[in-house]
Amino acid sequence: MPRRKPLLAAATIAATVTALGLVPGTAAFADAPAFVQVAGVTPPTPQSSVSVPFADDETAGNTNILAIGWTDTTASIASVSDSAGNTYQAAIATYRGAGMSQAIYYATGIAAGADTVTVTFDQPASYVDLRVSEYSGVSGFDAGASDSGATGDGDSGTVATTNADDLLFAAGMSGGAYSAAGTGYTSRIITGNGDITQDRAVAATGSYSATATNVGPWIMQLAAFKAGGGGGTPAPVADFGGTPTSGTTPLNVQFTDASTGAPTSWAWTFGDGGTSTAQNPSHTYAAAGTYSVSLTATNAGGSDSVTKSGYVTVSSPTAGWPGPTNTGVPAGTTLTTYTGPCTITADDTVIDSQTVNCDLIIRASNVTITKSKVNGVIWLDVDNPGADAWSLTMTDSEVDIGVRQIQAICCGNLTLLRVNAHGGETATACEEKSLHCSITDSWLHGQGMPEDVDWHLGGFLSDGTRGAGCTGTWCIELVHNTVACDHPMNNLQGGCTGDINLIPNFATASRVRIANNYLVANTDLAFCTYGGDKTTSPFPKGDHISYENNVFQRGSNGLCGGYGPVTDFDDTSPGNVWTGNVWEDDGSPVPPPQHW
Repeated sequence: MPRRKPLLAAATIAATVTALGLVPGTAAFADAPAFVQVAGVTPPTPQSSVSVPFADDETAGNTNILAIGWTDTTASIASVSDSAGNTYQAAIATYRGAGMSQAIYYATGIAAGADTVTVTFDQPASYVDLRVSEYSGVSGFDAGASDSGATGDGDSGTVATTNADDLLFAAGMSGGAYSAAGTGYTSRIITGNGDITQDRAVAATGSYSATATNVGPWIMQLAAFKAGGGGGTPAPVADFGGTPTSGTTPLNVQFTDASTGAPTSWAWTFGDGGTSTAQNPSHTYAAAGTYSVSLTATNAGGSDSVTKSGYVTVSSPTAGWPGPTNTGVPAGTTLTTYTGPCTITADDTVIDSQTVNCDLIIRASNVTITKSKVNGVIWLDVDNPGADAWSLTMTDSEVDIGVRQIQAICCGNLTLLRVNAHGGETATACEEKSLHCSITDSWLHGQGMPEDVDWHLGGFLSDGTRGAGCTGTWCIELVHNTVACDHPMNNLQGGCTGDINLIPNFATASRVRIANNYLVANTDLAFCTYGGDKTTSPFPKGDHISYENNVFQRGSNGLCGGYGPVTDFDDTSPGNVWTGNVWEDDGSPVPPPQHW
């Protein structure tokens, strides 16, 4: 299932506090920052514009600091404004991770009086959590940091301050809930969605971080603001571009600084261990993988950092995984239009080098489709009487069903070789009454889903097997395939469950072999594979399920899926095997879930 925030009634929260303590052991300083008030709003439906008023009139010359979060990675902030006419800028630009997004904005020298803050997005953003705070004694931005994780306490990473007296403002988004501020910090708000802002004051330059107690996926950002009533040079706003951002190894990327605010120094990290301090560096990626790139821009007024997750994608020209060049209809094949029946009842039917423009219903044995393009569903319904005698072999062919709430190829007694299957909810499915399914050297991908629906997508789906009643050693064999659930989450948070989904809704998952496959990363799916257990099912434990030598793409969050690579698999269950499964980038082992 896609990740979701709790469904809550719309809530607006306000609080007023008038003192901000220094870190124990630090000396007081003039014009120390002071927390004035906070308000927040958590609308329960996707919004293109979100507003929240401060409860009390604001004081002229103070600073507003906003934490703007939402639970998707596609919407972006279009504008930030308020009813008092104050001007906002990004302290920390939008950071995306763990299936969520968050940014910190601020306005200094604000006008006096009543004020309502409005954030507008370029498309409806899911489960927006807008937290707005007023502080006195803040003059400008110093430096910032952001990080994310799949579980555990939020941790911003380290920020190095350049100003002796700073306010440290931290904001966290959670896929579960924050429950308490970190050591040295004061919690200012924990919203109904479980998101937090907290702060502390420091009186010496140094390296600082922010943590907070949390359960579930998280983002944590830390922004350091200079104390005092004076202005000074504004810190830059970091941004960059690069070209090309995808290709095969070795890939040379030319990066270009696009920061505003006249930075005087730059610090780049390229995601593969490489760094640079040039303004416009070039960098060569030697290994296949997906890389996040970060830039910190600095001037006399402070620093700003931006991270673009999964910005560069590098593939290996010799990887050999199934894809567009080695699956589907072979190049040079001449196709003619199929004029036969769309419901096939004749045994030994062969469709060769043809374009089929209808849904094919298979009700016969030993049906063969080869070197053909099928613009419709292929359906062998194993629930029907007599279906044990029906079978389909499909080679060197493509199935394209577009945007439909159905599987592209279903539902059993299938042998697929070098098939390119895409569209629909799931590329291929084998149901619990199937005698045997074999999928080899195929590309399962490209799901189709509109907005405003809550579909559950996948690359491959099994809802249980016959176990010992199958023909042969295995009920299902997936060998050397590329399997992807690559559709982004939509505005209703419908989207990908996983690449390979063994979900025992109707029978025990048993006698399944998953070997030498490439599981494609997508942070908008939950886990890259579900391994056959389901505690809420009448068939809660899988058995004789073998995961062998599969390769998991890490993706921008390093986890393959939004939460991790695999769930619902128990390597201590009878006959279950987990061996040789590795991460693509470095070949390190991917452990089963109970050994994380």
